[in-house]
Order: sequence, then structure tokens, then C-alpha cells
Amino acid sequence: MVFLPDDGRGESGYLEAMLSNFSASYKLYWFKGLLEEVLEGKREIAFSSIVHKMISYAWYPVLYYNLNLGKADLLADTVRFLAKGKDFQISMDSTQKEIIGFLNECKDNEVREKAKNFENMVPYRLVRPFFEKEIAVAKQSGLKDHQVNRLIEDLSKKTPLSLYEIERESGKLLVNEEWAKYLIKNEALIKGWLNYKLVDYLQKRNPSIPAIPYKIFPPEKRDLREASNIFKKVLRYSEMKDIFTDLPFNNDNQVEHGGISIDHFIPWSFVLHDELWNLCPTFKNINSEKGNKIPQMKYIDKFSTFQYQTFIAARREHVSEKELESYLTIKNDIFSIVEGQDKGREVFENAIKNTINPLYQIAYNHGYELWLKY
Repeated sequence: MVFLPDDGRGESGYLEAMLSNFSASYKLYWFKGLLEEVLEGKREIAFSSIVHKMISYAWYPVLYYNLNLGKADLLADTVRFLAKGKDFQISMDSTQKEIIGFLNECKDNEVREKAKNFENMVPYRLVRPFFEKEIAVAKQSGLKDHQVNRLIEDLSKKTPLSLYEIERESGKLLVNEEWAKYLIKNEALIKGWLNYKLVDYLQKRNPSIPAIPYKIFPPEKRDLREASNIFKKVLRYSEMKDIFTDLPFNNDNQVEHGGISIDHFIPWSFVLHDELWNLCPTFKNINSEKGNKIPQMKYIDKFSTFQYQTFIAARREHVSEKELESYLTIKNDIFSIVEGQDKGREVFENAIKNTINPLYQIAYNHGYELWLKY
């Protein structure tokens, strides 16, 4: 839990009130976009600039990590529409800068309409806690729900404590200078608090998904050199075949199908680790074709056998237990298994399957597509 400081104006209380009791991710991502704009030195901010940032923040959680933002959340629908709904020149791997650049230049009416939906509600909902007393009184006097936003706009211009003023006609916010100073002064704490809120929101809607705290950001580059070295050492002395094509890893096949590449059986975007028990070598072209999909279950027997052969060959080639310690994740006495023991092989392969199967099912349930080579 992150505790926020006050500068004498009740800032922590207002922030907590602004980002509590919500059923969709909009306010979290709106505030995140607003914060970034303020930290960039802006005080007059267009609604559209924040909405474009909201979409860019949700891009990887929705598309790459297949996270659920909530049943009533339209932000995920907007992201999927941009990625898959039409032939837009934007990909799942686009950077935040590329996504925002595309949105800034996009003239598509449907895209503009989807963005406008957020502009029409989120700016008002975020700062509503500043004016709850006034809204309650106005409602007692007959104010209708559809008139609340106009009241919030008027009050935002008269209340010095408000985070920002709303200029609906121009589609802009004017950030309160005292609030801007507070956000800049406490940048690190506020970012930590906001990330905590976002992780908590996503974890509640994706309770079975691993590594949620790392999935609110774009993926970092992975380093598979250690695993690659182990597989190269094993393949140099063991005649094992690619599990997806049944082809040996000889020079001719590498020329035809690409060199050797390391594949995550359950996609990295789901498990977010490079532990050896989830890896196997394949050809580069095959790995590219498989992409971010999960292989059909017909491959699990070959994969578990390949893993056993890799483990035994690695021990035979004197790969250290330190380099193989990730296998302790699947069975804590794994190093007691030795070559030539039939029951040991069965125990090892069952341990692989028992570890992979639940991850496989959860990944499939959360939208990862199935892949079949043959």
C-alpha cells in the first residue's frame, strides 16, 4: 500500500476519492494520462490528448497480455477495434509513441466517435468528488442526471481546490497550478500509488493470471542466451527433433526453415518468465508462425519427452545444477531422477504436464489462440 502526503489542501483524500468506487478502468487511465501531461509541463490539455494516452496505456494489457479490463469497460473494445476492426496501419507491437501518433492523425469517423465517448464522461467523473455536496443539493432542487456534467463544469471554474477546470466547448482542461506543483513534487509516490491502484483493479478481474504487476507496462527485451547455450550444448551431442515438425536440427533443415530459435511453449506474454521447463528449440520460421499463440495439446507428449531428454542430456554433459535450477519449480527433488530409470522418466514427464496443463487452460480461457503446424 502506498500512502500519499498532503500539502495542506487535503490532496491525498481527494486523490483517494477520485480513484475509488469504479467499475471500469477509465478514471485510472485518464488520471495516468493527465499526470503524464502535467509532468511534461502542460497546464492546458486537450481531452483528446489524454484519451489517446489512455488507449496507448491499455494497448499491451489488452492485446499482448490478453487481460480483462471488466465487462462494462469500453476501452478494451476500442483497443481491439483499432488493432483488428479495420485495416489500420498499426500493429500489436506498436510503441506508445506510434499509437498516439496514429490517433493524432486518424480521420476515421468511427475511431473519433469511440474516442469522443470517453471525452463526454471521464473528465467530469474524475473530479466529481470535489463537488459532491453541491451536486446533492442541486439534485434535491430537481437537477437531472444529464445536467450533472454541466454543473461540474461550472463548479470546476469556481472552486480553487479542483484538480482542473473543464472547458467543454474547446475540449480542454486547465490544470490547477497548485495541483500541478503537488503532482510534480510527489511524482514518484503518486506513480507508485497509481500503479498499485491499477494492479489491484486488474488483479481482481484476472485472478488466475500470473505476473499482473509487470503487465501494466509494454514488455521488456528478453535474454534467452543462457537457455540457448544449454540447448546448443544438448543438441550438439543428442539427436533430438523439433517437436512441431519432427525434423532434426541439421544444417539442411535450418537453411530451409531458419536457424534455431527458442520458443516458449506457453507464450512468454502469459507466464512472463524464461524458465527452462517451458522452453524448447524450434526453427525460426516455425517460431514466427506460432507467435503469441498456444500450441494445440497434441504437442504436449512430444514436449514433455523433449524436456526429459534435455534434462538427462544436460546432466550427462555436465550442465550445472545452478543452470538447471528452474526445474525445481516443477518438482523439488528433480535432481534425484537419473538416466535409464523408466519410473524416473514417467515422473519427470508427468511433472512437466502437471505444470503446463493448468497454465495452458487458463491462457486458453483468457483468449490465447490455438496454433497447429500439421
